[in-house]
Amino acid sequence: MALPDTVLVVHRNATVLDTLGGRTFSLDLPPDDVVGANIDNVLPAPLAGMMRRLIPRVLKTREPVTERIHDDALHVELRLSAHGRDRVLAVLRDIADRRDPQASVTGWHREDALTGLLARTVFIQGLDVAVNKAKLTEHPLTMLALSFGELESLAHAIERRDWLALQRAAAERLATCLTASEDVLKLADDPDQLMLTNLSDGKFAAILAMGARHGDLIRVAETITDAFKAPVLMEEQGYQLSCHFGAASFPQDGMTAQHLLRNALVALDESTQNDAGVVERYADTVRLRASRTVDLGDELKWAVENDQLTLQYQPVFNLAEATPVSLEAYVRWRHPLRGVLTPNQFLPVAETTGSIQQISDWVLRTACRDALLVNRAHDNSLAISINLSRHYFSRPDLVAHIGRLLDESGFDPRRLQLDVTERMLMRPDHAGPLLTELKRMGVGLQIDDFGSGYSSLKQLKKFPLDALKIDGDFIAGVGTSGDAEAVCRSVIDLAHAYGMRCIAEAVETTDQVRFLRAAGCDEVQGNLFGAALSLDEMLLFLEQFAHSRSFSASTDDTAVASV
Repeated sequence: MALPDTVLVVHRNATVLDTLGGRTFSLDLPPDDVVGANIDNVLPAPLAGMMRRLIPRVLKTREPVTERIHDDALHVELRLSAHGRDRVLAVLRDIADRRDPQASVTGWHREDALTGLLARTVFIQGLDVAVNKAKLTEHPLTMLALSFGELESLAHAIERRDWLALQRAAAERLATCLTASEDVLKLADDPDQLMLTNLSDGKFAAILAMGARHGDLIRVAETITDAFKAPVLMEEQGYQLSCHFGAASFPQDGMTAQHLLRNALVALDESTQNDAGVVERYADTVRLRASRTVDLGDELKWAVENDQLTLQYQPVFNLAEATPVSLEAYVRWRHPLRGVLTPNQFLPVAETTGSIQQISDWVLRTACRDALLVNRAHDNSLAISINLSRHYFSRPDLVAHIGRLLDESGFDPRRLQLDVTERMLMRPDHAGPLLTELKRMGVGLQIDDFGSGYSSLKQLKKFPLDALKIDGDFIAGVGTSGDAEAVCRSVIDLAHAYGMRCIAEAVETTDQVRFLRAAGCDEVQGNLFGAALSLDEMLLFLEQFAHSRSFSASTDDTAVASV
């Protein structure tokens, strides 16, 4: 049966604000799960990509557009029209040939054109059948969602043709390793067809004939993990893929196909925060997230008002001139019972509960205020570097909001440096205009931990960036790993070629200093030059440094600054 029109209200940032009818094409989620989701999570990748490309055009011209997608797996007409200043109305219609007998049964082809796995819609229908059968027979059933994070990261880092081929090769290896397994269900009307599908870029799902026993799930995960120990080769280039797993079991984690798939994806999202190869069960995820929310979520609401947050600052030195040029701010939570908590211990909870916006505002205001105090005390002009949450960068009024905060503090925007991640740059349609506006305001822009992701070098030069920060893992390999040193040299050369500074993070040894100086690195930071300190400690550090400089940028002297 053909799908009815799907009608969505979508914000310019690709978030679904409302659904007015029909069903989603990819995951067949109920309306409550669609609202608030990103279109990448509710629509097939080609359709989501088309919408991302067209939304800015429709909002700018205010003219409606209609386009169609026709390929082996997708036959959709998309109509977009402006619906207010920052949103569009999207009408999606299935235009599969009703005369095609196969299309009349499913509205889609049975196989995914890219991977050869089961088409998503057929997979959902097969899951419905399996769930209904499980209700009658009480046989166990588990939805296993898995993802290759590298596939998603590489989407904008290599040629699209190569990326599609890599995704196809990964799917083939996945299907091969599961074909002989008795754990994976087969399609009811085709015993040779695995219940295995490609959900979206780098994400797959399989239906297992087992319950929620952790040992059984680990056995399947180990089968897949072992199959991907060898790199996937594409034109003599090897790509190492690591897999994360999320599982939801019938009936305890869901009584319908939609709920099982949704909850498996929730567990998968949690799994990506842990080591690859570990299976995260939905029940465990719920308990963990509930515990985090109960224990920390409510307390975060009061942390700012009760003065429980604090900032520490680490100096960044110009390597050639042996002078501090900036301070990087790190937020800490002085919890009354748990002690001092680092960002990775509470920011994920803040992002889940919505406190992240308030915390980010506090960090920005406090860092600018403290930087003014430091510069007045020492009659200099140190910049302040802040790494804000990606959720903060996603707010539609970010540029105007930061402008207001800077006006309130009186801090010169030219002394503010915001660290962005490589992941942000993988959405150039969003990141490009945003970074351009921030740069026009005078704010400095730096890529944090460069080299840990998969930025496209062709895209990199399109952004108004001021500096690249070399990921500390590569710095740690200096002196012991030729590959790490080669990466460091390449990043330094790349930064200079694009007119940017290069900053080395987590510098711990004098050998690393010698290497970075010889390679032409511009700036350095790390415990060798100064640990993260409170504001009062940083004021003392800078005072003592000004009176007795012990760091020298000469070729032979690699002594460092200390208090």
